[in-house]
Amino acid sequence: MTAQPETLYGADDLTHLEGLDAVRKRPGMYIGSTDSRGVGHLVNEILDNSTDEGVAGHATRVEVILHADGSVQVDDDGRGIPTDVHAKSGISGVELVLTRLHAGGKFGGSGYKTSGGLHGVGASAVNALSRRFDVTVRRAGKIHAMSFRHGVPGIFDGPGPDAPFTAGPGLQIVGAMKRRQPSGTSIRYWHDARYFETGAALDIEAVRLKLRNTAFLVPGVNYLLRDETGAEATEETFHYPNGLTDMVEFLAPAGDRPVSGILLVNGEGTYRENAADANGVMQSNVQRRAEVEVAFRWGTGYERTVECFTNTIRNAHGGTHRKGFERALARTLADAVRNARGLLKAKEDAPTLDDVLEGMTAVVHVRIPEPQFTSQTKDELSTAGITKVLQTQVEQHVKAWLEDRRTKAEARTVLQKIVDAARVRLTQKQQKDAARRKTALEGASMPAKLVDCRSTGVDRSELFIVEGDSALGCFTGDTMVALASGQSRSFADLAADWQQGISHFGYTTNKAGRVIIAPLVEPRLTRRDTRLLQVKLDNGESVRCTPNHLFRLRDGSYRRADALVPGDSLMPLYRRLSSKAEGHKLQGYERVWMNDREEWVYTHYLADAWNLRNGRDRATNGNVRHHVDINKRNNDPRNLRRMTWADHSALHAAMMGEHVQAGSREWFDNGGREFRSAVLTAQWGDPAFREACLARLFALNESPGFRAKIEKGFQDWYNALSADEQRGLRFDRLLGLYDGDCGRLREAASVVNHRVVSVEALDETADVYDLTVDGYHNFALEAGVFVHNSARVARTAEYQALLPIRGKILNVQKANLQQVLDNAECAAIVQVLGAGSGRTFDLSALRYGRVLIMADADVDGAHIRTLLITLFARYMRPLIEAGRLFAAMPPLHKITTKGRNPQTVYTYTQAEMQATVRKLERAGKQIVTPIPRFKGLGEMDADELWETTMNPATRAVRRITLDDVDAAEQILELLMGEKVEPRRNWLIDSSDRVDREAIDA
Repeated sequence: MTAQPETLYGADDLTHLEGLDAVRKRPGMYIGSTDSRGVGHLVNEILDNSTDEGVAGHATRVEVILHADGSVQVDDDGRGIPTDVHAKSGISGVELVLTRLHAGGKFGGSGYKTSGGLHGVGASAVNALSRRFDVTVRRAGKIHAMSFRHGVPGIFDGPGPDAPFTAGPGLQIVGAMKRRQPSGTSIRYWHDARYFETGAALDIEAVRLKLRNTAFLVPGVNYLLRDETGAEATEETFHYPNGLTDMVEFLAPAGDRPVSGILLVNGEGTYRENAADANGVMQSNVQRRAEVEVAFRWGTGYERTVECFTNTIRNAHGGTHRKGFERALARTLADAVRNARGLLKAKEDAPTLDDVLEGMTAVVHVRIPEPQFTSQTKDELSTAGITKVLQTQVEQHVKAWLEDRRTKAEARTVLQKIVDAARVRLTQKQQKDAARRKTALEGASMPAKLVDCRSTGVDRSELFIVEGDSALGCFTGDTMVALASGQSRSFADLAADWQQGISHFGYTTNKAGRVIIAPLVEPRLTRRDTRLLQVKLDNGESVRCTPNHLFRLRDGSYRRADALVPGDSLMPLYRRLSSKAEGHKLQGYERVWMNDREEWVYTHYLADAWNLRNGRDRATNGNVRHHVDINKRNNDPRNLRRMTWADHSALHAAMMGEHVQAGSREWFDNGGREFRSAVLTAQWGDPAFREACLARLFALNESPGFRAKIEKGFQDWYNALSADEQRGLRFDRLLGLYDGDCGRLREAASVVNHRVVSVEALDETADVYDLTVDGYHNFALEAGVFVHNSARVARTAEYQALLPIRGKILNVQKANLQQVLDNAECAAIVQVLGAGSGRTFDLSALRYGRVLIMADADVDGAHIRTLLITLFARYMRPLIEAGRLFAAMPPLHKITTKGRNPQTVYTYTQAEMQATVRKLERAGKQIVTPIPRFKGLGEMDADELWETTMNPATRAVRRITLDDVDAAEQILELLMGEKVEPRRNWLIDSSDRVDREAIDA
């Protein structure tokens, strides 16, 4: 093989394009493209210059002529391009504007207050790409003319672009203006097809659209289009004296009946930006004034049309002015919908921007000095300050329209349309995502521990990645759950019943420990082959569960099963049957011990209370709670029905045999009712009879031996206390709480709790189960204790899913992709999200609209968040770039004030807590002490977790962003990478920045 000489690269290899050569070398950079759109853009550049004269008030007529030879001519009656000699360049103003890039009257001075031209490139770019370019200027009584070929001035010897050309003098005076002849500029050019794609041609319809739009935006100017390219010349005039109002009517879809009148917003506002002065020196915080003109209305259809313009230039991709307009509408109308009575149903979300824009036709036009665009073609406005100006002006106008008595009915109609659009959108997405979610679940077996949401649409759905498994419950399938029906069933049986559509009611407790009946939802298998431990109780019962499941303590807090120790006091569930022999009103009915009030309550009262709260029954139906199946122990709320005493008696009478009913009716009809009533009244009126009854009841309730034993045990315990401890506790005071009744005191002491006898790890593994209690955070086992179920019940099952992870996941910064996928927790996250990982990650396939990391507010929780963020940053980065990854911010403290209207404040640091306490105390508030500190998510009850961490309306979350990719990569490698030495050095160097007093230890 022959060796090739080395290619040298030096200064002579550099190319400097002078003048208009850059335009011809890269035309797409200046006119957007080199297809038919680029050919049309040439017309727009010349037309916009004439329009600027009309906007400035110097032109009233603009004419565009499409000649048969393919040339385009634009005439206006403005001031005309300046013809005098430019002092610095030594050439005329006409030649300067048409041959030099970045030259014109749009860079300051008094030429234009606002203009569509910005860079001084448009006309000179058209000249550079033209075979022939003629300009005629009528100004100061004289007519000036000049011609160019590819930007070079000279003289054509004849008509058309192919005539002989001689480079020569600049601007020439060719005559004098006639009397009353208007000043102005006339430009005619023939574009050079060599700089455009084959077949690129001028789209006459695009020119017509441009003229029409401009006529709408500049109502004081008449635009005329003369087309001579066809067999016969045609003319069309565009003039709309009503401006944007006419434009909205024109743009509205045919057959779309208006829901509202046209809302017209006209106003001014100021904003600030950095800008260069006349000398090119950048000045900061320069104040700008913007003129805003917006027109919009709603129609009955579904299409939306929002056209945006800046200084009459159409911005096809919108920009910052559209953002301000949409932001104002979304915020103002969403608030109006929420505040309007009867529009939104309970638990319905406020409408989104898509709902607000449905059926809308709108035009947004701003006039600003020196606008900033994303490109020379001005398709998108990027001036940041205009967003706030638009938002302020539109919000003020829409609020006035909503509150105006004359337009309230119209506004109500629009709000109803927006709400209806939101409901239709959600329904359609539910149907679509139901199919999508079903396909995803059928295609691959999801992790058993995933608690998915019901299909309501990907955009609305949320996945919470939860630290720890306790939120999902972990009990063996044979663990028995206490049911309100008087029975108990195992988790495995409950899960099987649920699959067959059979549901049950069980027991739960509120914050104070009061027992409540509630439905048990979604009994389910959560994990397979999981290690177990066994908790033995002092009542002889035992519970097998996972080590990290939480049990409720008697003081209302929660503790992991593997952290329980012998003697720990658990919140108990005590149930007994009533007995008339013991003085109870009823015989054989179940009663439940209320842990907060220390009294027995009939279970069917609790079931009745659930029916009343949920509208299944009404107090007006009667005071008797009837068991439908005549089973006194079956206190499932569905088995209970209120009725009057008469109806209840008649119902029971109807259940007896006919002979019993006939005899009973005959006896009652012949004085039996009066006789029985008289006998009972007479007996109870006898003091001896009454005392005998009470004596028998008292004797039945007394047990002297047991009483002596209890009192002796209490006295021994009391005597063992120190003097200080005895000073705070006296037996007579304690007895006084029970009206001096030792029997009541003994009973309260006997049912105060269940105690842990032992906790031991088991060698066996088993499948484990969980269930949900709607509205609460725990449920009762048949063993007589309440166990926790927090994050699972705090969620809204309609759109919030949960995926628990077991502690700290793999540090993916030190691992390759195969190791990541081999890790169970990482693989579960990738599988549940359904969008792949690494290069194959497809954001459009993501099964959830948002992903939220929910970890404890401690050092371990922060480490877990960091590990998860590293996973997403390295293998699912588009999720972060799309702004769909969040970190929940659970609080550390809960401050509650005393009084009739208590106030609750959550704080996130020790310093914030102390400052909040001082502020409340200065305001005369009394604080409930001690102030509880949350050590983890598991210590929050359902309401607290929902309010602080999961409720979209009140929760505190942080969006995870990736503004600087390189910096993010460096810090991840530093903190999470394999090299220890750089990390140690960084920690040492950064230690001085730590405020030791601010450390929340």
